[in-house]
Amino acid sequence: MAMASARRRMPRRRFLRIFGASTAAVAGGLWRTARRSAAVPANLTLAFWNGLTGPDGRVMEGIVADFMSQHPTIKIEQQQLPWTDFHTKMLMSIPAGQAPDVAIMHTYEKPRYVQSGALTEFSDADLQALGFQQKDFAPRAWDGGIYQGKRYSVPLDIHAMCLYINNPLFKSANLWVDNEPKAPRNQAEFLAACQALTKGDHWGVAWLQRGVGWAFQMLLWQNGGDMFDAQGEPTLDSPAAIEAMQFIQDLNKKYHVTPEGITGNPAEAFQTGKIGMAVHGDWLTPAFVAANMDFTVVPAPTFFKQRAVWAGSHQFYLPVQRRPDSAKREAALVFIKWISEHSLAWAQGGHIPARTALTATPGFRARKQAVLLTDGSYWHFMPAVPKILVEESLITAAQEQIFLGRATPKEALRSLNDQIKRARI
Repeated sequence: MAMASARRRMPRRRFLRIFGASTAAVAGGLWRTARRSAAVPANLTLAFWNGLTGPDGRVMEGIVADFMSQHPTIKIEQQQLPWTDFHTKMLMSIPAGQAPDVAIMHTYEKPRYVQSGALTEFSDADLQALGFQQKDFAPRAWDGGIYQGKRYSVPLDIHAMCLYINNPLFKSANLWVDNEPKAPRNQAEFLAACQALTKGDHWGVAWLQRGVGWAFQMLLWQNGGDMFDAQGEPTLDSPAAIEAMQFIQDLNKKYHVTPEGITGNPAEAFQTGKIGMAVHGDWLTPAFVAANMDFTVVPAPTFFKQRAVWAGSHQFYLPVQRRPDSAKREAALVFIKWISEHSLAWAQGGHIPARTALTATPGFRARKQAVLLTDGSYWHFMPAVPKILVEESLITAAQEQIFLGRATPKEALRSLNDQIKRARI
């Protein structure tokens, strides 16, 4: 069943005005190529669901509006839900025969859907229709579409954790050298910067909603640990995990450089101008650009003994339909192909295009997140195991208990680990 859009679509003119005509100019040739390269089915509606509720979601709204202006016979009804709600609805809608025609999810989320028989494979004929070849995409993103030897998704982007720096606060704290911020590279430098930035009602760093769970995962990998074992069972009560979580808690309880608990809306929190640094995903970038903030994006520090950076990939999926419609599937492939070829515009959402040719363009290299490409060999994708969605739904509540002093890291992680183990998937 097609769903009405949960957001107001951004008109094309406003999209170009806000997010830059330069990208549109670079992508213009791709638009013309896409229009010539695929037959367009006539007069149908596709339901398109995703969890893009952050600043990047508005960018996707503009891209979808552009697609419809170029393909007037294909109407896209987009629904954007918070990721937890998205998965609940997806897992209910597919067996009920109300699945969307196209969805965007992450690579690690597919096991639960494959177990439920909820996803269709991309065949060789589909890939040929899309014009997608392995050589054209970042290896991690391309390989992330495969599960148990079968391709269930195709890549749109790569996104990564980074460090956001408030430039005016760094300048006032004497953390500015040679016309750029003195970005911390390790735990000691990070703590020193936090302490220099914490003055009055200003804080060195804040753990922002949702992102703090991914930051913990990154610290765990940097500390030599992992989230799950080879059998797909959680290992979140390991010494490496406890030490990583203890460091996050110590920033408040021991060093007093971060506010109590988990800060709310991540974009709004950093935009207050009272937070010197934020460890979060690159997808917040468009909100800060739109707010005319003076900020810098740099790679996340190495907090522990080895370099590791949390990363992921948004990918396109084709859910199983109760009544398969070949015309809709053909239209879905046209839609996916077009957006992929326009993913330089999607970089306006703070992400890194999965297409390697686009990351080499001046249009992308001028983006703030382009610096994150230097970490490509250190990217760690979340493990594609069935219980990862359980961990995702519980981690923030566990961390809140720790940050508010209601449980020690050891107690909270042991409880979290037990809950995930008991889950039946």
